[in-house]
Amino acid sequence: EVPLNKRAKKMSSQPTTALIILGNALFLQPSDDVLSLTLFSRDDFSKCFSGDGNKATIEESSIETLHIIVKSTDFSNMYDPDALISLSKFVKSGCGTVSVHLLAGEWGQPGMEDVDVVKTSLIMAGLRLDSLEERDDGSKILTGEKTSDENKES
Repeated sequence: EVPLNKRAKKMSSQPTTALIILGNALFLQPSDDVLSLTLFSRDDFSKCFSGDGNKATIEESSIETLHIIVKSTDFSNMYDPDALISLSKFVKSGCGTVSVHLLAGEWGQPGMEDVDVVKTSLIMAGLRLDSLEERDDGSKILTGEKTSDENKES
């Protein structure tokens, strides 16, 4: 079993957008300048940017936009709330965002318990909850922003 499917092509510079797909939540085929990782193990979630084995190596504070996509039925098996704490160091301070997409569909809709778990994980990762968007199909997108680590201008 391959725990990680890296679909992004080799890029000349490091991407500033990353897409982590948990389980079989096929979302979209990203453009070549987006790092796209598909994880089939909850354990790989927190270390997917660490460079271990076949995982992607990403520099700290380099990602401007991180999307995490998971089906509502895969949420409890695939989403690790503590993983965002590990992954937040890769998100740029002051301008970086993390969006968690809880996908609904014929398999069901995300519950409020799932939303609460994501909210808590965003806050525990040092992100400020920016928005909770509900789509017509019942899918939910929670977005957090990484504020500056220090109170000084860059």
